[in-house]
Amino acid sequence: MSKVFIVTPRIKDLHRLSAWVEERFPESTTIVAHSKVGDLEAKMHKFATGQADMLLSTSIIESGIDIPRVNTLIVNRSDMFGLAQLYQLRGRVGRSNLQAFAVFMYNSSETIGATALRRLFAMEEFTELGSSFALAKRDLELRGAGALYGIEQSGTVTGVGVELYMTYLRESVTDWKIVERYTYCDDPQILLSKAYPTIPASFIPNDGERDAANSRILETQTFEELDQVGADFIKEYSSLPKRVETFLKWKELYLILRELGVAEARNIRGMHISLSSRMPEACWKKIIRDALAIPGQFVPKEELSQISNFLERRCKFINSRGLVVQGLGGRPPSAQLAHLVKILRPLALAAQYGRNELEILRKG
Repeated sequence: MSKVFIVTPRIKDLHRLSAWVEERFPESTTIVAHSKVGDLEAKMHKFATGQADMLLSTSIIESGIDIPRVNTLIVNRSDMFGLAQLYQLRGRVGRSNLQAFAVFMYNSSETIGATALRRLFAMEEFTELGSSFALAKRDLELRGAGALYGIEQSGTVTGVGVELYMTYLRESVTDWKIVERYTYCDDPQILLSKAYPTIPASFIPNDGERDAANSRILETQTFEELDQVGADFIKEYSSLPKRVETFLKWKELYLILRELGVAEARNIRGMHISLSSRMPEACWKKIIRDALAIPGQFVPKEELSQISNFLERRCKFINSRGLVVQGLGGRPPSAQLAHLVKILRPLALAAQYGRNELEILRKG
């Protein structure tokens, strides 16, 4: 005898639905299962071994369930499920030589949204084997794709269309693969002053404690770790002398140059600062464009205009030197560090983000 899945989106509807089923099909045995029931595994085993005729559940059955004797699926309030969920649920039946049936129901007394209706039409349209890709494309059209330069998981892909969006995506991935070749440098050199700053004895008199504090700054490997070191120092000492602030900025610039693949930052004749790297001009422009693309992602919204103008007017690419920051070399080293950190950290974060996204794509 064939078996039946009855699926509803909300746990609170299960017992009401169970009573309705038992009233109309008193000769059938029904099991109710959901994620909060204590003996879920035992109930699923009981149904899988044929000891019940119907399984009433939430969407927990949408994946990982293979019971060939089940040939009928009834989905209650199907308008509340996503297209991918409906597709997965439909795949729970038709797993044997029995004729399978999938029924998607909705409340006819309520007006359902246009998007929900289009999802149901898609399920009706794409029924052939191998239609998963076509359904995935339709789902992309309905939900909207995630941002190319950002963290949003859905968007408005219909504004440009799926094909054009995919073209943009391919171009972006290709660009980032090129940028990836040039970013990241193991040990960048900061040649803006004769020596890098250290914590003075006047701030931490004890030699051992001072050496430990110096080492803690030097050994940080991420922006998050360095930010935490600064916060810990302020918490412990209330305020930081200028020399310690400069040391923290020096280390931050070191991490920035490492992420951007800059081998050396050097003062040119007391006027400009050159950032020497193998990265071609097009890659610098790509990183700058992505860093400024979404206000608030890498650049604070209130600083976007200022940083954007500075990058456009004062940062020039010279083949023999790399990126040159004009007019900054005449300032004191501490001011040079602070300004370079302010304008370059968003670029480093964008480069780091791009490499991470590529890694995710490769693993996916």
